[in-house]
Amino acid sequence: AHSSALAAQEAEFIENRRVALAGQKASLESAHAETLRETRQQMEATHRDALDAATRASAGDAEGKMRALHAAALEEERTRHADELEARRVTHADAVAALRQAHDAKVAAAHENAAAALKAATETLGLEKDAVHATVLGEALRERDAAAAAAAREREASHADA
Repeated sequence: AHSSALAAQEAEFIENRRVALAGQKASLESAHAETLRETRQQMEATHRDALDAATRASAGDAEGKMRALHAAALEEERTRHADELEARRVTHADAVAALRQAHDAKVAAAHENAAAALKAATETLGLEKDAVHATVLGEALRERDAAAAAAAREREASHADA
C-alpha cells in the first residue's frame, strides 16, 4: 500500500510537472507566433506603402528615380525584417531547447528522488515487519515458557502428593 502510494505520488508529480512545462512551452510558442505575425504585418504595410509611393512616383524620370530609391529602401527594409525574424526564430528555438533540457533534468531528478524514497520506504517497512515478527515471536516464547513452567509446577505438585 505504501509503495503504491509512493508510485501514485511520483506519477502525480511527474504529470503536474509535465503539464506546467507544456503550459510554459505553449505560452512561449504563442508569444513567438504573435511577434512573428505583428512583424509580418508591419513589413507588409511598409512594403505596400513603399510600393504605392513608388507607383505614384513613376509618372516621370524624376519619379522613376524616386521609385528606384523606394524600391531599394523597400528591399533593405525587407532584408532587415527577414534578418530580425530569423534572429527571433533562433532565440525562440534556443529557449525551447533550454526548457526541454531543464524539464528532462527535473524529470530525471524526480525519478531518482522517487526511487530513493521508495527504497527507503521498502527498507523501513522491512524493518517494521521484522520488529513486529520479533515481538510476536517473543510473546509466543513467553507464553510457551509460562505454560511449560505451569506444567512443571503441576507435575511437581502431583509428585509431591503421591
